[in-house]
Amino acid sequence: MRIGANKITGKKITFVSRKSDNDPTSGDYSASLERLDAPEVFIWHGKNIHWRTGPWNGRVFIGSPRMLTEYLFGWRLDHDGDGTDYITYNFADKSKFGILSLTPHGTLKLVEYSDKKELLRLEVDQNECDFYGKCGPYGNCDNSSVPICSCFEGFEPKNLVEWNLRNWTNGCVRKEGFNLKCEILKNGSNDVKQDGFLVKHNMKVPDFSVRSDGNQNKCGTDCLANCSCSAYAYDPYIGCMYWSGELIDLQKFPYGGVDLFIRVPAELVEDHAVASIKKEKGHKKSFLIIPIVVGIGAFILVICAFLFWKKCSSRNKGRQLRNSIIREEKPMKLDELPLYDFEKLEIATNYFHFGNMLGKGGFGPVYKGIMEDGQEIAVKRLSKASGQGIEEFMNEVVVISKLQHRNLVRILGCCVERGEQMLVYEFMPNKSLDAFLFDPLQKKILDWKKRSSIIEGIARDFGLARIVKGGEEDEANTKRVVGTYGYMPPEYAMEGLFSEKSDVYSFGVLLLEIVSGRRNSSFYHNECSLSLVGFAWKLWLEDNIISLIDPEGCNINEKVATQLNATLSLMLFMGLDVLYE
Repeated sequence: MRIGANKITGKKITFVSRKSDNDPTSGDYSASLERLDAPEVFIWHGKNIHWRTGPWNGRVFIGSPRMLTEYLFGWRLDHDGDGTDYITYNFADKSKFGILSLTPHGTLKLVEYSDKKELLRLEVDQNECDFYGKCGPYGNCDNSSVPICSCFEGFEPKNLVEWNLRNWTNGCVRKEGFNLKCEILKNGSNDVKQDGFLVKHNMKVPDFSVRSDGNQNKCGTDCLANCSCSAYAYDPYIGCMYWSGELIDLQKFPYGGVDLFIRVPAELVEDHAVASIKKEKGHKKSFLIIPIVVGIGAFILVICAFLFWKKCSSRNKGRQLRNSIIREEKPMKLDELPLYDFEKLEIATNYFHFGNMLGKGGFGPVYKGIMEDGQEIAVKRLSKASGQGIEEFMNEVVVISKLQHRNLVRILGCCVERGEQMLVYEFMPNKSLDAFLFDPLQKKILDWKKRSSIIEGIARDFGLARIVKGGEEDEANTKRVVGTYGYMPPEYAMEGLFSEKSDVYSFGVLLLEIVSGRRNSSFYHNECSLSLVGFAWKLWLEDNIISLIDPEGCNINEKVATQLNATLSLMLFMGLDVLYE
């Protein structure tokens, strides 16, 4: 399979998506090879650029950390005698077979096989910042910040009104008084200093680069000598890359990418250097203050802990440990939790803007918010379309407020106004497990030891059905189903029946996701397997359960393979009840 382009004729060989999983006709997305001076693969949505890989350096696409050869090893750039450059994909191990496709929604997917058994199913996910030109010219996109778009030092939004409304397409422009001095210097003026550069690390390089074989030290000098040069970058396998005019499709990565040097006037470079020195001095002062504050704080905490223990001891004498954590059921009053004003939550979340959405579950969407005092919060908003009401809302308040466990997110309060029900939680800056588990790049840090520890920690928090049910009977029924589909056992999702086994099933699905590194939801449109559980069961019946294990999480040798195969087989055969025990 080739994606190619001819430098002489301009003829291209493109990669086209299906219209849908069940419709093999040509879809809306296509992939092509562009910018042949420093080749990149572009994914198009119709005639509009949807996403680009960044330049090929002979080893990797430097603008796509998720596509490191470690995960998608086998990319290669070749040349035909007729002037055609083309990208191909193949395995170094000739015993392996793979299918690389462009999905109907515009992402790359790879399915890898060996001996007719599936070894890997990988889809290169995209976030908001991956969409081409998301923040406009000179706009920097950082998916870890809120809002995701920002202007560099010396730049400001071109249209402030639209920018504040989260319409970033017009991007940023240089601030008044921060224009480049190159032309003035060329005219012989001695009153101004030469332009300099602000360096930005871990960046996706802009579109429309011009490359040169110059060494790293020469890149900056050459850029300053050309008044139209607005930025440069260097990669040891590509050489110098230069940009003129506006910089488009900028993105900051958590790691990976390259250092991008953006041309700015000399005074801005000096101001930036002074600010860095002040910041460093501030850090040094903090090193002296922190031990003193920590010491005083520790002393106060010891006193408070003693008084609190004494007070609790007098109240809870003779109670069992379980009753100290989960009290007897009684009606929960909203005034037992701090109440938040709807208007303040609205402002904190930028009016529940999509860019602040952290995720979405069966209850509804969750948004990140920043209160007036700077406190970061997560706001869970009951979806009106969920079919859930005040009863389910109160149920979650009861359960979570009673289970202030160290492994559970802490609830801060709630809001019941304007026909809305919202829960306010502490914000978890490290995001949720799925942000690491299902990211081809981030999952690398989740080795088997970490995954095992996570599983053990989660296991301590299950067994909530008894609290929800409020009785000692073996099984109960509800008219309203609460939770996230995919993690619910079939009898609960379809008939509203739940028991302690419901928790075992949910935990089992989560465990299989951790072990395999695959989303349960990724199987919804798979005709062969209706769910991850079904896929695991299918592999077990084929005596191939070892294929379920994420190779990123475990260096599998024969001994480990035997142990994991036995463990997973037992889990499936026993219906996951062994985990509950």
